[in-house]
Amino acid sequence: MSTEVNKMIVQNYFEQVWNNGRLDYLDECLAEDVVEYPEQQIPGLNGRDSLKASIGGARESLPDIEITLRDLIAEGTKVATRYTMTATHQNEFMGVPATGKQLTVKGAAIYHLAGGKIFEIWNFLDTLGLLQQLGLVPTPEVA
Repeated sequence: MSTEVNKMIVQNYFEQVWNNGRLDYLDECLAEDVVEYPEQQIPGLNGRDSLKASIGGARESLPDIEITLRDLIAEGTKVATRYTMTATHQNEFMGVPATGKQLTVKGAAIYHLAGGKIFEIWNFLDTLGLLQQLGLVPTPEVA
C-alpha cells in the first residue's frame, strides 16, 4: 500500500471508530491479532477484541468523545499522528463516577500497517493530564 493509502486508513480509523462510534469498522481497519503498546490491560483479551472492548468502554464513559488530528505523517508502512481528544466525563471512567467535567487530552501514536490493515499501534497519551483533570492526581500549584 502507498503511504497515502496508509494515511487514509489511519484517518478513517479515527473518524469512523473514535468520532462516530463505529466499532464494527475495526473489523475493516485492524488485523485480527493487532497489538497495542503498551499492551491492553484487559485480562483474557488480545488483538482486535481487546481494542473493541477498550474503545467501547471509553465511548460509554465519554460518549461525546471527539479526536482532532493535528498531524498525520507517513513513511513506508508507518503512519504517525498527533491528536487532541475532547470529551465530557458522563459515566464511570477508570473507576471514577461521572463528574461532568470537560476533558482535553493530547496524544500521539504510530501505526504499522500491512495489507491495508493496522497490525501494531504505539500510543502515547498524556495520562498524567487525564488523571489530573479527573481529580485523581493533584495538579501542582504555580508559585
